[in-house]
Amino acid sequence: MKLTVAIPVLAAVCLAGGANAQKATKPAAKPPAAARPLPPSPPPPRAEGNPENRPGSAEYLGRLLKLSPEQRNKALSGLPPARRAQIERRLNDYLAMPAEQRNRDLEHLRRMQSLPPQKQNQVRASLRNLAALPQPRRAQVNNQIKQLRPLSDPDRRALMNTEEFRNKFTPSEQQMIEDISLVTPRTM
Repeated sequence: MKLTVAIPVLAAVCLAGGANAQKATKPAAKPPAAARPLPPSPPPPRAEGNPENRPGSAEYLGRLLKLSPEQRNKALSGLPPARRAQIERRLNDYLAMPAEQRNRDLEHLRRMQSLPPQKQNQVRASLRNLAALPQPRRAQVNNQIKQLRPLSDPDRRALMNTEEFRNKFTPSEQQMIEDISLVTPRTM
């Protein structure tokens, strides 16, 4: 399952745009000491205020992926060399994925970003906990997540409320499955 790989790849690529956006929105220099102090200014708007233009958004990543290698090179040129090399390596790995996997990963990112920040943190914790499970249990949990993929969100919820599901998985595993299913795109 690529969920644990996709999040770091997507996060690294999205953060690249954040570095450029932060440079563009630096506040003005402080006035000279002799000048009268001004009240603090409000923080600058993030990427035109539109959530779709924010560096961490799936739409921003989608636009970055559509750039030619030369345009992408220019977009990443303001980053420190080590960070840039890391992001380019991860981006190349991402581009090497089959188109279906890339689309699934972008949908995963969209679903993740639609959640409140607290729930996003909970999903990330569940992904880490899944990776820490012993192999036999991790395989069982991953298989259950795969079985949930074709189901609609209400059908997923109904399955997770069955006695069979509750008997098969520990409460922490049930929570992992529930959290990860929130961001797992539906497949047919």
